[in-house]
Amino acid sequence: MSDLLIATNGQGDDSLKRRTMLGLRWSGLAQVLRQVLQIVISILLARLLSPSDFGALAMVLIFTGFAASFRDLGLGAALIQKQDVQPRHESTVFFLQLTVGIILTLLLAVGAPLIARFYGNPRLTALCLGIAPNFILAALAGVPMALLQKAMAFRKIAKIETISVFVSGTTAILLALNGWGIWSLVLQTLLATLITSILSWQQSSWHPKLTFDLPAWRELRRFSTALTGFNLINYWVRNLDNLIIGKFIGTAALGIYSRAYNLMLYPINQVSGTVSRVMFSAMASIQDQTERLRDIYLRAARLIALLTFPIMAGISVLADHFIVTVFGLPWQDAAGALRILAAVGLLQSVGTTLGWIYTARGRTDIMFRIGLASGAVYAAAFLVGLRWGVRGVAAAYALSGFLILWYPSWRVAGGIIGLTFSRMVANLAGIFACTAAMSAAVFALQRFIFVRPGWISLLSLVGAGMVIYFLLIHFCRLAAYQDLRQLLSEQMASRRRAN
Repeated sequence: MSDLLIATNGQGDDSLKRRTMLGLRWSGLAQVLRQVLQIVISILLARLLSPSDFGALAMVLIFTGFAASFRDLGLGAALIQKQDVQPRHESTVFFLQLTVGIILTLLLAVGAPLIARFYGNPRLTALCLGIAPNFILAALAGVPMALLQKAMAFRKIAKIETISVFVSGTTAILLALNGWGIWSLVLQTLLATLITSILSWQQSSWHPKLTFDLPAWRELRRFSTALTGFNLINYWVRNLDNLIIGKFIGTAALGIYSRAYNLMLYPINQVSGTVSRVMFSAMASIQDQTERLRDIYLRAARLIALLTFPIMAGISVLADHFIVTVFGLPWQDAAGALRILAAVGLLQSVGTTLGWIYTARGRTDIMFRIGLASGAVYAAAFLVGLRWGVRGVAAAYALSGFLILWYPSWRVAGGIIGLTFSRMVANLAGIFACTAAMSAAVFALQRFIFVRPGWISLLSLVGAGMVIYFLLIHFCRLAAYQDLRQLLSEQMASRRRAN
């Protein structure tokens, strides 16, 4: 399929297309496998541990996640985006990231009592100390993973990440069964990062040289500094709600909210994340060809929407059935927040693709300013929503994203590649209409036929939704559906030729 994502104009373009399609194939397969593993692991741990355990860990992860935004310094993405990377750039980035990792480990260890005092929860001190070495472990994998991504070696990346999820998750379940409680979650985090670091070095032929080149860092700094600034702002946008809930409502409430939030993120991470990693590498390689960038973006965005819109809408409609059936009655309060957050996730699943435009064109300075304005809007909304508890914060998140930030965020990013807001909306309109029709049908089935939560009810509703959605996109002949069919056909033909 020559025009699905990469329009080809010659041998070099054909090579890019092949590498992109192969990357999407391996990333997609790995993401599906990891998603299944993560869901199973998450369900088992949720049944073995309490909402308070997850809430306590979430309190710590708010601060460790913020610190982790400094760890990479945006230099991994800078290595991918820069066309003429040399060994001096790679070694300089490695030692910078390792130094920052050591500093962050020490800072978290020193600040552990302060974090515990902030929340009024003494056991957080030990949790912070336990998870602190994660910064050093992650820093070791920074450059090898970035170079694998730049080379579009997604088969190797898939192997690394799948093994990491399986081994760390299985270990956490065994520890939880043996009474380790919250520490099973801490060790899961550490083990996942350790395995990723070890395997990334094993799969990469790169080794650092004992050199630090200040000019090399300066060449990467313009891109990486603005990207780091955006990541810091974006981090607090995504975690300020957790901080507020943990501080003013408590660990159990935060555990409930974080469960709903993480469920909302699953489809985004698995679908949008898969395509994003590959498309950033592909788009960075043709960053000066505006027309091709625009075409690639539109096709990839609607492919993501074709897959994520029905998932997010289905989660929202079936929130009560899903939470009670899968996680049990102790988690039933998460359903209300999940219903709202899933609606947010529908928009975010394609909203995350805007970052491709900024990073591929090296305009992280604009991305930083947009992130700063968005952060202020979300912060004000969270503080207002806190009055109505967990659901109030979730509703504030949804309303601020839909009513205030949707148009300016899309308008500014699209302008960089000459893409109008109306064309971006039209690109997704058919998918949204089919999703809305499917959601209405599933809602009616749930209300009048499959009323009582249970596995039979949940599976019946999910199956009905899948059939209805497929029929809608098939008979409406959506462009994204035709693209997907052609992609699958080409991949099957390619495999037959290879055999």
